[in-house]
Amino acid sequence: NGLSHIHCSWELESDMVNQLDCKRYFTTFFNRNVGGLRYSADERGDGDYFDPAWQEIDRILEIGGDDENEPLILDEKDSNFEHGKGRQFLIKWCNSAYSDSTYEYERDLIWNGVIYE
Repeated sequence: NGLSHIHCSWELESDMVNQLDCKRYFTTFFNRNVGGLRYSADERGDGDYFDPAWQEIDRILEIGGDDENEPLILDEKDSNFEHGKGRQFLIKWCNSAYSDSTYEYERDLIWNGVIYE
């Protein structure tokens, strides 16, 4: 889908039902998955739903793209915030294939605490 695992977040069922009107989807999901878990504890291993290394940079394959000179603006109140995502990196994530590499903006890396150089 073109997004890396740094964009994953845990959400409360109540928030999702209220914001997305998806109660029917939850009912179906919980009916099909015992206890709401698609994988058993043995299948999950240490309890994570994906390898945490998928949020660590293995290498930066490319810097730039179309927005090479875009400024980096971290202040959400700045009037140019939408245009201040910073540089764009093509990232190969640890323990993942090159085909799973994603383009990420510098601001997203900073906000998600991803170490990059």
